Amino acid sequence: MAKFKNINISRAGSLGVLIALIVFLTAKRSYITAVTLLAAFAVSVFDLLNQKVNELKNELTKMQKQLDSKDKENE
Repeated sequence: MAKFKNINISRAGSLGVLIALIVFLTAKRSYITAVTLLAAFAVSVFDLLNQKVNELKNELTKMQKQLDSKDKENE
């Protein structure tokens, strides 16, 4: 994955932008292009949010394990 100013650009988002560009260059009607660009943007945003949620879940799991180990030490 490419990094740009600490933002991960996913393959799904890149593919969506590529498809939107192809549609933009070949579409006869502007609304088709607008819908495709909007869909590509939505896929990118959803994928970025999904990555952030997964990172936060991993961090939470680590913290929970640390707390569990400290609780066991205190017993």
